Amino acid sequence: MKRETPSKFPADMLLTVSLAAADGAAINIYGGHMLINVLVCVAICFGADLLLTVIRAKHADPYDMTVVCTGLAIAGMMSPAAPWKVCIYAAVFAMCVRHITGDIFPPAAVGYIFAELSFPSSVLRYPRPGIITDMSPDTMIRSADINTFLDDTQYSGLDILIGRIPGPAAAGSAILIGVCAVVLICARRISLTVLLTGTIPVLISMARSGIGAAEAYLGGMYLFVLVFIIADKDYLPQRKLSCVLYGLAVSAVYMIAVNISQLSFPIVYAVILTAPLRYLEKPSETPKGKTAGKTDDKATEEPVSAEEVSA
Repeated sequence: MKRETPSKFPADMLLTVSLAAADGAAINIYGGHMLINVLVCVAICFGADLLLTVIRAKHADPYDMTVVCTGLAIAGMMSPAAPWKVCIYAAVFAMCVRHITGDIFPPAAVGYIFAELSFPSSVLRYPRPGIITDMSPDTMIRSADINTFLDDTQYSGLDILIGRIPGPAAAGSAILIGVCAVVLICARRISLTVLLTGTIPVLISMARSGIGAAEAYLGGMYLFVLVFIIADKDYLPQRKLSCVLYGLAVSAVYMIAVNISQLSFPIVYAVILTAPLRYLEKPSETPKGKTAGKTDDKATEEPVSAEEVSA
């Protein structure tokens, strides 16, 4: 008997398409090297997850889009000039942690942090779109500067909104990410409650330094991670109050990290540090102790028809 498509599959596909659109905007700016990184991240995540699933003798869910979304997110968080080998390491590590911890930690954030800590000179080197016209891989890598994110005054507010600034590949297009957020909220795929609590650091910075302080949030990784990782309903608690507390915890840890550390993108580390808080309550649609996207034998058994029972 043919299995029915899960009711949340269309929303999962919408999240996948949104991440692909963000990566596609980066490909449009940075060219073939960015395309290679996207394909490598998705392919390695898929292959590593399949291999680990077979090794663990688990059943793969054909409707689970988590692996594809993880690959797209890792590619979007990387530097456009990052070598594809670094993308492989990040994707493999992300999938290993996913199978070991059961999705306690968001795999895309885990993979990015591993790559940043292991290969900082590759992950934190950003080419300058609009200034460097030749976006071939060799030219991008040679022209990339370390930590040039928003350090150059040659970029306008419009450049920040459309992502034509030095920084993570797909994380800079604030307009596109904003549109994706609205669509995903309407589809009930991400949490509006968590998004609103996640804007607290932005409001505090604007209150202290003026509206110009918002540029760092619009053009950096903050908005990307907030929409596609922090607000992902797959792993959030069911109760609205629990979501509010989780969002406040992420904001608090982020602001502390900003004040006491020199991290380039502390929001990613804040996600990892607060990840266990999401499991103070049973996550929606994810059985306790199970890995998202994986099902046990009983859950995958085909329903028995009335004729078979009577026979």
